[in-house]
Amino acid sequence: MTHPTDQHPLELLILNAAFDAGGSIAMPALREAVPARGVDIRKAISTQRNLGNLRQSAADQPIALTASARAAIAAGRAHRPMMIVTMPARRCGKTAARMLRQIGADACLPGPALSIERPAA
Repeated sequence: MTHPTDQHPLELLILNAAFDAGGSIAMPALREAVPARGVDIRKAISTQRNLGNLRQSAADQPIALTASARAAIAAGRAHRPMMIVTMPARRCGKTAARMLRQIGADACLPGPALSIERPAA
């Protein structure tokens, strides 16, 4: 059985990017935050808008989370804590990432337990 987040990861990335930006994010900033093609981003935005999670009044306007989406993301983050580890870019190889994921798994945190941030080199 697959987890719901495995089926639509791009949509979740978009919702989380908007939440992290304070509830509203401009399209250029969203394209930088989400590693996907513009067509895929627009399709995911359209899907989430139809579900009632996003608002966008015009194509050139920033997308904004609805109040219910903000509440759901905040509740989900409170329920599923995440360790965030920032490592120097030269030290964040596959072995280090694997080790940190194992640490997150051993910590028995529910949900996505670990986010490895790689600063720009």
